[in-house]
Amino acid sequence: MKKNILFIIGDLRTGGAERVVNNLCENLKDKYNITLVLRDATKRDYNPQVNIVEISELVYCKKGLIGIYKLRKLKKELKIDTSISFMLKYNIFNYLSKYHDKVIVSVRNYISANNEIYSKKLLKLYKRIIKRVDLIVNVSEDVMQDQIDNFNSNINKNIVIPNFCDLDYIDKQKVKKIPIKYQKIFNNKTIICPGRYSFQKGQWHLIRAFKKVVEYDNEAHLILVGRGKLKEYYQSLVKDLNLEKNIFILEHMNNIYPYIYNSQIFILNSFYEGMPNVLLEALSCEVPCIATNSPGGSKEILVSKSNDSIDIHLGEYGILIPPCNRVMYSASDELTKEEKIIAEAIILLLKDKNLYNKYKKKSRKRATDYSKEKVLKMWEDII
Repeated sequence: MKKNILFIIGDLRTGGAERVVNNLCENLKDKYNITLVLRDATKRDYNPQVNIVEISELVYCKKGLIGIYKLRKLKKELKIDTSISFMLKYNIFNYLSKYHDKVIVSVRNYISANNEIYSKKLLKLYKRIIKRVDLIVNVSEDVMQDQIDNFNSNINKNIVIPNFCDLDYIDKQKVKKIPIKYQKIFNNKTIICPGRYSFQKGQWHLIRAFKKVVEYDNEAHLILVGRGKLKEYYQSLVKDLNLEKNIFILEHMNNIYPYIYNSQIFILNSFYEGMPNVLLEALSCEVPCIATNSPGGSKEILVSKSNDSIDIHLGEYGILIPPCNRVMYSASDELTKEEKIIAEAIILLLKDKNLYNKYKKKSRKRATDYSKEKVLKMWEDII
């Protein structure tokens, strides 16, 4: 008899956690009876073929009590065996609606590094419930340590299950043609940085640093792909730096793989991460990678041994650079030390063919460590 499984998340717009939920639903739907609860089911970038229920009251206000009641009622009606939630708010709702189900919460980010977006009341409540859930699935070792050290969660209830990389799917998608209007961007050396245009991703530091890259190679191109409220700031920064011919700020697209595959370098300049899907996907596309040595899973992916270097660190599978200072500068401000290091790391890969080829060769091998088969087995073992 199949187990009844409930997944809980806010929506299915593009994002790391949302993609993981979609992947789990699609890959586990034949083994389990899966229901997916969303707070908002109207706008989706993913459409898993499972039973989807919208509970719009899953919000942190008085309506949330109605949401908890509806969620608990649904668990009872469907005789849910295991409930798995993603993201801090929905982890709280999952526990508070517990019926007879096994409650698993999935922590996708280094919460202590971005706790400014949560209220003190919400964090206090989270700290209480995290001690009582049945299991905590952390996306990286760094994230797990954050839960243990800063939220006092039970070490025996914490495990790590990383994101997986669907290599076969990516191989099929990455060879598709890029639209004609964008093909000219890839005629020269292209650096790509996909991700939401949000504070966490810190792309403005990369834009400013790219002025120095263009001084080295005036035909180098930088592509940002995403959506978010900082887009206009980025566009004005590019204009003020006179880099309109070198930096292209594109809209979100469902198939990013051809763009990554046809780029020379991938860079992730985040201030914190959980376990960045896009970094794994870049490795699977055999593109040399640069990432910040910030809280989260990037360094676990690129470096075989822990390193707290304050300069460029040549890891086994890619380059680590120090995170920037989070100050939102204008075009006229001098580059910071960390911004100069961003440029130096990019130029290093553009100049050093042996280093470039080493990372290109090792990237795919590293991606196989996060294969779909390995990671799905880990999920099945706890469900």
